[in-house]
Amino acid sequence: MWSLGCRAALTARARDSNDALVVLAFGRPRHERGRYGASLFRGFASVTRIGRGAVAYAMAFAKCDRSARAHLELALGTSNFGDEVDYGHGQAWATMVNRVNDLFRRRSLGDRVAVAGAYDVEPGWRGPRTSRSWVRGYVSRARAPYYDFGGAAGCPPYGSCVGAWTMEDVWYVAGGSGFALMLPEIYTASGASAEQWYRLSLYSVLRHGRPITFAGAMSQAAACRDAHDRCAGLRNAPWKAWGQLWRALNADPRTAQPLRWVTDIGHDA
Repeated sequence: MWSLGCRAALTARARDSNDALVVLAFGRPRHERGRYGASLFRGFASVTRIGRGAVAYAMAFAKCDRSARAHLELALGTSNFGDEVDYGHGQAWATMVNRVNDLFRRRSLGDRVAVAGAYDVEPGWRGPRTSRSWVRGYVSRARAPYYDFGGAAGCPPYGSCVGAWTMEDVWYVAGGSGFALMLPEIYTASGASAEQWYRLSLYSVLRHGRPITFAGAMSQAAACRDAHDRCAGLRNAPWKAWGQLWRALNADPRTAQPLRWVTDIGHDA
């Protein structure tokens, strides 16, 4: 984690960027021996261990940023995959985020690093009731937002949202909870993903009086490269993903907004 954090700082410096968003995805929710945690895609790590890893990452970022100017938004991610997604896990995740932020404030690093949650919500993984329950658990303890870096599989204008999911369900986890910032997967070369999220934001305007708040866009070009997968039709470059979402949202004054970040998911650890 220290090595990854330092590498992120050096990348930000090389790009002359003073504003960085990093989503660390730790895998699906897990419970083990009375502890909450995540799978790390191959086992189990408790929220305590994950929090310590986040501290190492952020401390390395601050140390390796010799300019002392860059700000890091560090989002600690899990997902709605598996049978251990529940209200209690959402509470534990928010408590972890709170504790890491408190530590940075005590070390006078609060202006350099802000920690948030992150939730990869995929309608094809778990149903809306369970997925929303995790969000309610998170919100019940949260002092920081979470980034929804998920998808909107099947949603309009291309059909009905997958499974039991409705537009209202996707809206709730993407913005309706009051603690979400949307960082959607904009993978499709055709622009279909961006169109789906525009429609969801317009739904939010028409049904709830305000658009969804988008932090930026997520692509997966690095993940495809790391897996030696052509990802046919789903391999947008980061700049293309950002551009598709920006154009879709800003073509309509009801959903128009800036997009602060673009990020590309990969397999670094």
